[in-house]
Parts: sequence; structure tokens; C-alpha cells
Amino acid sequence: MTLSLDFTSRDEAQECPDCGGRRLAHDGVALGLPDGLHARFSAFEYDHAAPEVFVEVTFGRTHRGAFHPDETFAARYGSVEGLHEPACSLVTGGLVAPPDAPLGRRLTRDEALLHPRLDQFWEVNDLVLEQLAERHGTTCYCCGGDLDDLERHIRFRLPDVVAALPDAERTAGVGLSDRDPDRADFLESAEHGCFVRSRLRLPLTGGHALTVGVWLQVTPETAQRIGRLWASDLYFTLGFEGRLANALPLVGAAGAPVTAGAPVPADGVPVVRTSTDPALAAALSNPQDAAVVFDAVGMPPPSS
Repeated sequence: MTLSLDFTSRDEAQECPDCGGRRLAHDGVALGLPDGLHARFSAFEYDHAAPEVFVEVTFGRTHRGAFHPDETFAARYGSVEGLHEPACSLVTGGLVAPPDAPLGRRLTRDEALLHPRLDQFWEVNDLVLEQLAERHGTTCYCCGGDLDDLERHIRFRLPDVVAALPDAERTAGVGLSDRDPDRADFLESAEHGCFVRSRLRLPLTGGHALTVGVWLQVTPETAQRIGRLWASDLYFTLGFEGRLANALPLVGAAGAPVTAGAPVPADGVPVVRTSTDPALAAALSNPQDAAVVFDAVGMPPPSS
């Protein structure tokens, strides 16, 4: 029988327990395992500067409709120091799960390496990663751009002044156009003003580039005008001024004045075009060292 997956839930937005950022959770069961073996899996996609995926697989048996877990394996997929390509590595299973979670024995990396079901775990793990990759394709969900090794993408979850608040976006007087900051295009703070989601592109050496999802601070009148045009056929005419609301890696420039407008074609968040700030103007036009920039944001070095 061919191994297959049945997802019982997908794309459940959750908060990262470590950094407070965003993660997507997926759960399901693996079908087609030999000898009556059953397996449940969970996968967590983390929207960190260098994206990573954790997959946990719990093997066990089902008796009278109840699942009885034996053990849980886990692996992390993402960038690894010293490697040019992302890789999978075993980690402790159920490390952040509640003590009473039905996971059976939570295998450490060393225990998993010696376990007779290790090959079956890798089969399930690889199939989960394949299906997640097929679902996402090659498009950045931040800006709609194509993802490849030359064009890499990161983004800021909130304007720096809001992220620095003790309760961040949950602070009284802070409102978002979507309850999830990663999906919001507008933010308003009673204390700090109005912000719009935008992006800017930093050229790098070797033909590489880093597209950064940022927030721009704008006047209330500008925010209203952006909202009206964004929802109309005239979005392509949009042009406005604002101030960069995030400090860029190696550049800084938070508070720098910028001009921005609709992308070409007019689909997606506005694009930062120019700045009178010397540091930001240089970063927008002069390629920085790709290896240095990628290292600063926690990404693997450029492929040779």
C-alpha cells in the first residue's frame, strides 16, 4: 500500500512560543504504513528571518477506535550553518508539547538515530515537506514575488515602535486591518499614528537581492487615500510620502523619509522607490555584499 497523508487541519495561524511571531500549524495522519502501524503528524511552519519547518510524527496502534501512541520523532528543516542548502536534522520529539500530550516516548536525536522506525519516520517527514512545498509553490505570501536563491525575502511583523510596546499589537489603542499582523496592510496607533505595509528591494552583489516587507508611517489623510485607491482600478496611480518605520539590517534608517507607490503591475503592497536619507538612498541603489547581508538576517550564504 502506498504511503499517503490525510490532513485533518491546515494553515492554522498560531503565535510562535519563542519569538511571538507567526507560525502555521498542520495536523493529520499517515496512511499505508505496514503491519497495522498508525501514525499521526504535526507540522509547524515558522515565519522567521530564515524560514524553518518542524515535523513531528507519533507512531502507535489503534484499538477499538482509540489511538495508543508508542513514540514521537521530530525533525527540523531549514538553514544549517556551514551548508549552502536547507537540510533536515533530528530534534527531540514533543519538546514544547504539554506533559500530558499523547505522544508516547519523546525520542531525543540520539534515541531516534538508533530506533528501528527511523526509516519510516523519514518517509512520513519527507512526504509532509513535499506536500507543504507543493501547496505553497514559489510565491512569497508577503509580496507576491517569485522566490528563488537570487531573490530572497524577509519582513517585519510590526512597526518598530509598536513591536517595542509591552503588549505589541495587543496594546490598547492599536488597531490592525487584520487580527493577524502578518496579514494586515494597515495599522493605526492612538499614540504613534498610521502605518501602511510596503516593501523595498535591496540590491546585493552577484545578482542577488533582498526584498524586505516593511511598514511606512503616513498621515491619516494619506492612509485614507491609499485605502481608497488600493480598492479601485486607479491603484496604479498611487504615489505617496512617508517615513520608514523599521530599522533595516546593516542600514538602520528608521524614520527616514521615503517616496512609495503602487508596484508594476499594480498588484500587491506599495513599493518604496526613493529616499533623501543618505544611508537608505545608498542601500536602495548600491549593491551590498550578499554574504554579509544574508548572514545578518540569519540566512544561508549565496549559492556558489
